Amino acid sequence: MDVFLSQLDPRQRPKGTRDSLGFEQIWTSYGRKVVVGITTITSSLDNFIVALVGFYLSEKYTDNPKAQANFFMRYEQLIAYMRLETDTKANILGISRAKKNMQENNKYLSIQNQILSSQLSYGLWGLYSTALSDVGLIKNRILIQDGYGIIDIAKEKYPKLLNYIVKQCKDENTSNLNYKHHIESLFELLSNKLIRSKILEALLKKSTLYSYIEKGGELLCDNSSKNLILLTDSIINNNSLDQKLRDDIADIRKIDKVMLVVNKLFNALSHANNDGQNISQFIKHMSVLSLPNNLELPAGSFRNKDLLVEFVANINNKNYLIALKAIFKINENVMKDRNSIPWIEVDDSGKLKIRVKTHSVLTEEEKFDGMAYNYFICSYLNIAKHLKGSL
Repeated sequence: MDVFLSQLDPRQRPKGTRDSLGFEQIWTSYGRKVVVGITTITSSLDNFIVALVGFYLSEKYTDNPKAQANFFMRYEQLIAYMRLETDTKANILGISRAKKNMQENNKYLSIQNQILSSQLSYGLWGLYSTALSDVGLIKNRILIQDGYGIIDIAKEKYPKLLNYIVKQCKDENTSNLNYKHHIESLFELLSNKLIRSKILEALLKKSTLYSYIEKGGELLCDNSSKNLILLTDSIINNNSLDQKLRDDIADIRKIDKVMLVVNKLFNALSHANNDGQNISQFIKHMSVLSLPNNLELPAGSFRNKDLLVEFVANINNKNYLIALKAIFKINENVMKDRNSIPWIEVDDSGKLKIRVKTHSVLTEEEKFDGMAYNYFICSYLNIAKHLKGSL
Protein backbone atom coordinates (compact mmCIF):
# COMPACT_ATOMS: atom_id res chain seq x y z
CA MET A 1 0.00 0.00 0.00
CA ASP A 2 1.30 3.46 -0.91
CA VAL A 3 1.09 6.13 1.76
CA PHE A 4 0.68 9.74 0.70
CA LEU A 5 1.41 12.54 3.13
CA SER A 6 -1.07 15.39 2.86
CA GLN A 7 -0.20 19.06 2.96
CA LEU A 8 0.05 19.94 6.64
CA ASP A 9 1.42 22.68 8.80
CA PRO A 10 5.03 21.43 9.26
CA ARG A 11 4.58 21.79 13.03
CA GLN A 12 1.72 19.26 12.90
CA ARG A 13 3.30 16.68 10.63
CA PRO A 14 3.76 13.43 12.59
CA LYS A 15 7.26 12.11 13.06
CA GLY A 16 8.09 8.41 12.83
CA THR A 17 5.44 7.50 10.29
CA ARG A 18 6.92 4.07 9.61
CA ASP A 19 5.19 1.13 11.31
CA SER A 20 2.52 3.38 12.81
CA LEU A 21 0.99 0.58 14.90
CA GLY A 22 4.24 -0.83 16.27
CA PHE A 23 3.62 -4.25 14.77
CA GLU A 24 7.18 -4.81 13.56
CA GLN A 25 8.37 -5.54 17.08
CA ILE A 26 5.49 -7.98 17.59
CA TRP A 27 5.92 -10.00 14.40
CA THR A 28 9.69 -10.01 14.85
CA SER A 29 9.39 -11.50 18.34
CA TYR A 30 7.14 -14.28 17.06
CA GLY A 31 9.36 -14.89 14.04
CA ARG A 32 12.39 -15.25 16.31
CA LYS A 33 10.69 -18.21 18.01
CA VAL A 34 11.08 -20.26 14.82
CA VAL A 35 14.01 -18.59 13.03
CA VAL A 36 17.23 -17.55 14.77
CA GLY A 37 19.64 -15.03 13.26
CA ILE A 38 18.44 -14.88 9.67
CA THR A 39 16.36 -11.87 8.60
CA THR A 40 14.80 -10.61 5.38
CA ILE A 41 18.04 -8.68 4.78
CA THR A 42 20.59 -11.21 6.04
CA SER A 43 19.63 -13.99 3.67
CA SER A 44 22.75 -14.41 1.50
CA LEU A 45 25.04 -17.35 2.26
CA ASP A 46 27.90 -15.68 0.37
CA ASN A 47 27.52 -12.56 2.50
CA PHE A 48 27.67 -14.63 5.68
CA ILE A 49 30.98 -16.10 4.53
CA VAL A 50 32.35 -12.69 3.50
CA ALA A 51 31.29 -11.20 6.83
CA LEU A 52 32.84 -13.99 8.91
CA VAL A 53 36.17 -13.71 7.10
CA GLY A 54 36.02 -9.93 7.51
CA PHE A 55 35.42 -10.11 11.24
CA TYR A 56 38.36 -12.49 11.61
CA LEU A 57 40.84 -10.41 9.60
CA SER A 58 39.76 -7.03 10.95
CA GLU A 59 40.13 -8.17 14.56
CA LYS A 60 43.39 -10.06 14.05
CA TYR A 61 45.23 -7.30 12.20
CA THR A 62 44.12 -4.25 14.21
CA ASP A 63 44.62 -3.28 17.84
CA ASN A 64 41.48 -1.32 18.78
CA PRO A 65 37.75 -1.29 17.96
CA LYS A 66 37.89 1.85 15.78
CA ALA A 67 40.74 0.45 13.69
CA GLN A 68 38.85 -2.84 13.36
CA ALA A 69 35.74 -1.07 12.05
CA ASN A 70 37.77 0.97 9.56
CA PHE A 71 39.63 -2.13 8.35
CA PHE A 72 36.29 -3.90 7.90
CA MET A 73 34.86 -1.05 5.83
CA ARG A 74 37.83 -1.14 3.45
CA TYR A 75 37.60 -4.94 3.34
CA GLU A 76 33.91 -4.82 2.41
CA GLN A 77 34.69 -2.39 -0.40
CA LEU A 78 37.50 -4.56 -1.75
CA ILE A 79 35.44 -7.77 -1.74
CA ALA A 80 32.53 -5.97 -3.42
CA TYR A 81 34.78 -4.85 -6.30
CA MET A 82 36.29 -8.31 -6.67
CA ARG A 83 32.90 -10.03 -6.75
CA LEU A 84 31.51 -7.54 -9.27
CA GLU A 85 34.35 -8.22 -11.72
CA THR A 86 32.75 -11.55 -12.64
CA ASP A 87 29.23 -11.34 -11.21
CA THR A 88 27.45 -8.04 -11.79
CA LYS A 89 24.30 -9.36 -10.11
CA ALA A 90 25.97 -10.59 -6.93
CA ASN A 91 24.02 -10.05 -3.71
CA ILE A 92 26.19 -7.20 -2.47
CA LEU A 93 25.12 -4.57 0.03
CA GLY A 94 26.00 -1.28 -1.64
CA ILE A 95 26.13 -2.73 -5.14
CA SER A 96 24.93 0.45 -6.89
CA ARG A 97 27.64 2.69 -5.47
CA ALA A 98 30.27 -0.03 -5.89
CA LYS A 99 29.38 -0.34 -9.59
CA LYS A 100 29.52 3.43 -9.96
CA ASN A 101 32.96 3.56 -8.37
CA MET A 102 34.17 0.86 -10.76
CA GLN A 103 32.79 2.66 -13.79
CA GLU A 104 34.44 5.90 -12.70
CA ASN A 105 37.71 4.18 -11.74
CA ASN A 106 37.17 5.37 -8.19
CA LYS A 107 38.00 2.15 -6.41
CA TYR A 108 40.28 3.41 -3.64
CA LEU A 109 39.65 1.78 -0.27
CA SER A 110 38.73 4.36 2.30
CA ILE A 111 36.27 5.21 5.04
CA GLN A 112 35.69 8.36 2.94
CA ASN A 113 34.65 6.29 -0.08
CA GLN A 114 31.92 4.14 1.45
CA ILE A 115 29.67 2.08 -0.81
CA LEU A 116 26.67 2.74 1.44
CA SER A 117 25.52 5.93 3.14
CA SER A 118 26.79 4.29 6.33
CA GLN A 119 28.62 1.01 5.83
CA LEU A 120 28.82 0.31 9.54
CA SER A 121 25.03 0.60 9.87
CA TYR A 122 23.74 -0.81 6.59
CA GLY A 123 26.56 -3.07 5.48
CA LEU A 124 27.88 -6.41 6.67
CA TRP A 125 29.32 -4.93 9.87
CA GLY A 126 25.94 -3.80 11.15
CA LEU A 127 23.49 -6.25 9.61
CA TYR A 128 25.32 -9.57 9.60
CA SER A 129 27.09 -9.28 12.95
CA THR A 130 23.88 -9.82 14.93
CA ALA A 131 22.97 -12.89 12.89
CA LEU A 132 26.44 -14.42 13.22
CA SER A 133 26.36 -13.73 16.95
CA ASP A 134 22.89 -15.24 17.36
CA VAL A 135 23.99 -18.51 15.74
CA GLY A 136 27.17 -18.74 17.83
CA LEU A 137 30.00 -17.88 15.40
CA ILE A 138 31.09 -14.51 16.82
CA LYS A 139 30.68 -12.44 19.97
CA ASN A 140 31.10 -8.66 19.91
CA ARG A 141 32.37 -9.04 16.32
CA ILE A 142 35.16 -11.36 17.46
CA LEU A 143 35.21 -14.99 16.40
CA ILE A 144 34.53 -17.71 18.95
CA GLN A 145 35.24 -21.44 18.72
CA ASP A 146 32.79 -22.50 16.00
CA GLY A 147 33.69 -19.43 13.95
CA TYR A 148 37.39 -20.29 14.12
CA GLY A 149 36.58 -23.82 12.97
CA ILE A 150 35.31 -22.35 9.69
CA ILE A 151 38.08 -19.79 9.30
CA ASP A 152 40.76 -22.46 9.80
CA ILE A 153 39.60 -24.01 6.52
CA ALA A 154 39.99 -20.68 4.72
CA LYS A 155 43.44 -20.14 6.25
CA GLU A 156 44.60 -23.54 5.09
CA LYS A 157 43.13 -23.40 1.60
CA TYR A 158 43.52 -19.73 0.65
CA PRO A 159 46.51 -18.19 2.49
CA LYS A 160 47.63 -16.05 -0.49
CA LEU A 161 44.17 -14.55 -0.84
CA LEU A 162 43.96 -13.68 2.86
CA ASN A 163 47.47 -12.19 2.85
CA TYR A 164 46.55 -10.08 -0.18
CA ILE A 165 43.39 -8.81 1.52
CA VAL A 166 45.28 -7.83 4.68
CA LYS A 167 47.91 -5.98 2.66
CA GLN A 168 45.27 -3.98 0.78
CA CYS A 169 43.00 -3.20 3.74
CA LYS A 170 45.38 -2.38 6.56
CA ASP A 171 45.99 1.18 5.29
CA GLU A 172 43.64 4.00 4.34
CA ASN A 173 43.26 5.21 0.71
CA THR A 174 44.70 2.14 -0.98
CA SER A 175 44.05 2.54 -4.71
CA ASN A 176 46.42 0.18 -6.53
CA LEU A 177 44.32 -2.91 -5.90
CA ASN A 178 45.64 -5.37 -8.51
CA TYR A 179 43.11 -7.99 -7.48
CA LYS A 180 42.56 -9.84 -10.76
CA HIS A 181 44.96 -12.66 -9.87
CA HIS A 182 43.02 -13.28 -6.65
CA ILE A 183 39.43 -13.25 -7.93
CA GLU A 184 39.45 -16.97 -8.70
CA SER A 185 40.59 -17.77 -5.15
CA LEU A 186 37.85 -15.57 -3.70
CA PHE A 187 35.17 -17.42 -5.62
CA GLU A 188 36.70 -20.75 -4.66
CA LEU A 189 36.47 -19.68 -1.02
CA LEU A 190 32.83 -18.61 -1.39
CA SER A 191 31.95 -21.90 -3.10
CA ASN A 192 34.01 -24.17 -0.84
CA LYS A 193 31.63 -27.01 0.09
CA LEU A 194 33.04 -27.59 3.55
CA ILE A 195 32.91 -23.90 4.48
CA ARG A 196 29.39 -23.57 3.14
CA SER A 197 28.18 -26.70 4.92
CA LYS A 198 29.58 -25.52 8.26
CA ILE A 199 28.08 -22.05 7.87
CA LEU A 200 24.77 -23.62 6.89
CA GLU A 201 24.84 -25.92 9.89
CA ALA A 202 25.36 -22.94 12.20
CA LEU A 203 22.70 -20.83 10.50
CA LEU A 204 20.02 -23.50 10.32
CA LYS A 205 20.27 -25.80 13.33
CA LYS A 206 19.64 -23.17 16.01
CA SER A 207 16.10 -22.65 14.66
CA THR A 208 13.13 -24.88 15.48
CA LEU A 209 12.18 -24.59 11.80
CA TYR A 210 15.08 -26.95 11.15
CA SER A 211 12.87 -29.93 12.06
CA TYR A 212 10.74 -29.05 9.03
CA ILE A 213 13.84 -29.31 6.82
CA GLU A 214 14.94 -32.57 8.45
CA LYS A 215 11.58 -34.08 7.57
CA GLY A 216 12.05 -33.16 3.90
CA GLY A 217 9.87 -30.04 3.92
CA GLU A 218 9.43 -28.01 0.74
CA LEU A 219 12.09 -25.29 0.47
CA LEU A 220 10.29 -23.22 -2.17
CA CYS A 221 9.20 -19.96 -0.57
CA ASP A 222 8.60 -16.70 -2.40
CA ASN A 223 7.26 -14.50 0.44
CA SER A 224 3.83 -14.37 -1.19
CA SER A 225 0.90 -14.43 1.20
CA LYS A 226 -0.58 -17.50 -0.51
CA ASN A 227 2.70 -19.39 -0.29
CA LEU A 228 3.15 -18.58 3.40
CA ILE A 229 -0.39 -19.75 4.16
CA LEU A 230 0.19 -23.09 2.44
CA LEU A 231 3.59 -23.52 4.09
CA THR A 232 2.45 -22.71 7.62
CA ASP A 233 -0.65 -24.90 7.20
CA SER A 234 1.55 -27.82 6.18
CA ILE A 235 3.69 -27.35 9.32
CA ILE A 236 0.76 -27.01 11.72
CA ASN A 237 -0.90 -30.14 10.33
CA ASN A 238 2.23 -32.32 10.21
CA ASN A 239 2.18 -34.55 13.29
CA SER A 240 5.73 -35.76 12.66
CA LEU A 241 7.23 -32.31 13.26
CA ASP A 242 8.51 -30.91 16.53
CA GLN A 243 5.49 -29.91 18.64
CA LYS A 244 7.05 -26.61 19.73
CA LEU A 245 7.52 -25.63 16.09
CA ARG A 246 3.90 -26.45 15.29
CA ASP A 247 2.68 -24.49 18.32
CA ASP A 248 4.86 -21.49 17.47
CA ILE A 249 3.65 -21.46 13.86
CA ALA A 250 0.05 -21.70 15.10
CA ASP A 251 0.71 -18.67 17.33
CA ILE A 252 2.17 -16.82 14.34
CA ARG A 253 -0.98 -17.47 12.35
CA LYS A 254 -3.15 -16.19 15.21
CA ILE A 255 -1.26 -12.94 15.79
CA ASP A 256 -0.79 -12.36 12.06
CA LYS A 257 -4.53 -12.64 11.38
CA VAL A 258 -5.25 -10.00 14.02
CA MET A 259 -2.56 -7.63 12.72
CA LEU A 260 -3.74 -8.09 9.13
CA VAL A 261 -7.30 -7.04 10.02
CA VAL A 262 -6.09 -4.10 12.14
CA ASN A 263 -3.78 -2.92 9.36
CA LYS A 264 -6.48 -3.05 6.71
CA LEU A 265 -8.99 -1.16 8.85
CA PHE A 266 -6.46 1.46 9.95
CA ASN A 267 -5.24 2.06 6.40
CA ALA A 268 -8.79 2.36 5.06
CA LEU A 269 -9.72 4.74 7.87
CA SER A 270 -6.73 6.87 6.88
CA HIS A 271 -8.19 7.48 3.42
CA ALA A 272 -8.21 11.17 2.57
CA ASN A 273 -11.99 11.12 1.98
CA ASN A 274 -12.59 10.22 5.64
CA ASP A 275 -10.99 13.42 6.95
CA GLY A 276 -13.71 15.49 8.56
CA GLN A 277 -16.33 12.76 8.17
CA ASN A 278 -18.19 11.11 11.04
CA ILE A 279 -16.84 7.76 12.08
CA SER A 280 -20.36 6.33 11.92
CA GLN A 281 -20.11 6.35 8.12
CA PHE A 282 -17.07 4.08 8.22
CA ILE A 283 -18.75 1.82 10.78
CA LYS A 284 -21.74 1.52 8.47
CA HIS A 285 -19.36 0.46 5.69
CA MET A 286 -17.77 -2.11 8.01
CA SER A 287 -21.13 -3.83 8.42
CA VAL A 288 -21.06 -4.93 4.76
CA LEU A 289 -17.49 -6.23 4.88
CA SER A 290 -16.62 -9.89 5.35
CA LEU A 291 -14.83 -9.25 8.63
CA PRO A 292 -13.79 -12.35 10.58
CA ASN A 293 -15.60 -13.06 13.84
CA ASN A 294 -13.22 -15.69 15.18
CA LEU A 295 -10.02 -13.73 15.79
CA GLU A 296 -7.80 -15.07 18.55
CA LEU A 297 -4.62 -13.88 20.21
CA PRO A 298 -1.81 -16.24 21.26
CA ALA A 299 -0.48 -16.42 24.78
CA GLY A 300 2.44 -14.23 25.72
CA SER A 301 3.01 -10.54 26.34
CA PHE A 302 3.81 -7.76 23.90
CA ARG A 303 3.37 -4.01 23.53
CA ASN A 304 -0.28 -2.88 23.58
CA LYS A 305 -1.59 -6.40 24.06
CA ASP A 306 -4.41 -5.13 26.28
CA LEU A 307 -5.65 -2.97 23.41
CA LEU A 308 -5.41 -5.84 20.94
CA VAL A 309 -7.39 -7.99 23.38
CA GLU A 310 -10.01 -5.23 23.44
CA PHE A 311 -9.99 -5.02 19.64
CA VAL A 312 -10.38 -8.79 19.17
CA ALA A 313 -13.23 -9.10 21.66
CA ASN A 314 -15.18 -6.25 20.08
CA ILE A 315 -14.52 -7.03 16.43
CA ASN A 316 -15.69 -10.61 17.05
CA ASN A 317 -18.88 -9.24 18.65
CA LYS A 318 -19.37 -6.56 15.98
CA ASN A 319 -18.87 -3.72 18.46
CA TYR A 320 -17.05 -1.79 15.77
CA LEU A 321 -16.76 1.63 17.43
CA ILE A 322 -14.99 0.22 20.50
CA ALA A 323 -12.76 -1.91 18.25
CA LEU A 324 -11.75 1.13 16.19
CA LYS A 325 -11.05 3.20 19.27
CA ALA A 326 -8.66 0.47 20.43
CA ILE A 327 -6.77 0.85 17.12
CA PHE A 328 -6.63 4.63 17.58
CA LYS A 329 -5.20 4.16 21.05
CA ILE A 330 -2.52 1.76 19.76
CA ASN A 331 -1.45 4.35 17.20
CA GLU A 332 -1.50 7.08 19.84
CA ASN A 333 0.73 5.04 22.15
CA VAL A 334 3.20 4.22 19.37
CA MET A 335 3.41 7.85 18.25
CA LYS A 336 3.78 9.04 21.85
CA ASP A 337 6.79 6.74 22.24
CA ARG A 338 8.27 8.57 19.25
CA ASN A 339 7.47 12.01 20.63
CA SER A 340 4.93 12.45 17.86
CA ILE A 341 1.18 12.77 17.41
CA PRO A 342 -1.48 10.26 16.29
CA TRP A 343 -2.29 9.68 12.64
CA ILE A 344 -6.02 9.59 13.36
CA GLU A 345 -8.15 11.18 16.05
CA VAL A 346 -11.91 11.22 16.63
CA ASP A 347 -13.60 13.93 18.69
CA ASP A 348 -16.59 13.57 21.02
CA SER A 349 -19.02 14.09 18.15
CA GLY A 350 -17.41 11.30 16.11
CA LYS A 351 -15.64 13.60 13.62
CA LEU A 352 -12.43 12.15 12.21
CA LYS A 353 -9.16 14.04 11.88
CA ILE A 354 -6.76 12.31 9.49
CA ARG A 355 -3.18 13.57 9.66
CA VAL A 356 -1.49 11.00 7.41
CA LYS A 357 -3.71 10.20 4.48
CA THR A 358 -3.76 7.11 2.25
CA HIS A 359 -5.62 5.97 -0.84
CA SER A 360 -6.46 2.58 0.66
CA VAL A 361 -10.05 1.37 0.15
CA LEU A 362 -11.91 -1.66 1.50
CA THR A 363 -14.55 -2.99 -0.88
CA GLU A 364 -17.28 -5.51 -0.12
CA GLU A 365 -15.16 -8.11 -1.92
CA GLU A 366 -12.17 -7.56 0.38
CA LYS A 367 -10.71 -10.80 1.67
CA PHE A 368 -9.36 -10.71 5.21
CA ASP A 369 -7.12 -13.69 4.61
CA GLY A 370 -3.49 -14.25 3.66
CA MET A 371 -0.58 -13.20 5.85
CA ALA A 372 0.58 -9.69 6.64
CA TYR A 373 4.20 -10.43 7.58
CA ASN A 374 6.89 -12.98 6.68
CA TYR A 375 8.43 -13.88 10.09
CA PHE A 376 11.82 -14.57 8.36
CA ILE A 377 10.47 -17.95 7.22
CA CYS A 378 11.21 -17.50 3.52
CA SER A 379 14.64 -16.02 4.20
CA TYR A 380 15.45 -19.10 6.28
CA LEU A 381 14.20 -21.54 3.63
CA ASN A 382 16.06 -19.69 0.88
CA ILE A 383 19.26 -20.15 2.87
CA ALA A 384 18.34 -23.81 3.40
CA LYS A 385 18.16 -24.35 -0.37
CA HIS A 386 21.95 -24.30 -0.38
CA LEU A 387 21.92 -27.59 1.53
CA LYS A 388 21.47 -29.41 -1.78
CA GLY A 389 24.77 -28.13 -3.09
CA SER A 390 26.83 -27.82 0.05
CA LEU A 391 27.84 -31.42 0.61
